[in-house]
Amino acid sequence: MVTKDCSHAARGELHGGARRHLRHAADRVGRRVAVAASLALGAVLLTLGAPTLASAKGGETTTLTIRAFIDGRSDLILQGESAQWHQFDFSVPGKNGGNNFPTIIHGDKWFPTWPPLGGNNDCSGCYSDVFHDADLPGKFSAVTLKAISCRESCTLTTNGSQLTVHYDDNTFGGAAWYVVKLVFTVADD
Repeated sequence: MVTKDCSHAARGELHGGARRHLRHAADRVGRRVAVAASLALGAVLLTLGAPTLASAKGGETTTLTIRAFIDGRSDLILQGESAQWHQFDFSVPGKNGGNNFPTIIHGDKWFPTWPPLGGNNDCSGCYSDVFHDADLPGKFSAVTLKAISCRESCTLTTNGSQLTVHYDDNTFGGAAWYVVKLVFTVADD
């Protein structure tokens, strides 16, 4: 006896209810994709519309984010376009445990060079080379430090247009990633 399957599924067709369900599911996925695309575009437009360090006008705030792998006590000295490390205790930034991590300033990776280092990548009182893309605002009326991730201590001192971010990671063994955000209020011309 031969049977013939005449069901919609066997013929590759969908009955009305399944077809509607599939169409609604596709619409929901399409809307989700459209919402995700709109959010992504909005984020890009917000980023493009936000003042950069160089383009911010008087009274506006702008930020500079710094990431560094810190072991011991180190100062990052910032002035104008330049940045330079001053190392005091334990391994120089980025070098603990045989690593070679960059200092990241406003998204730019900088691999500082150092004078000859000791066996633990340490030097007391030495300075790194100078990074020339720090891009601080020309004139600012105020600056504050916001600690995003500081295992121990992150502080900021100012001396005219020179800023120094002080990192102190002496208590705990090993190194940790430190992330700080400097928030500038740009001065009027």
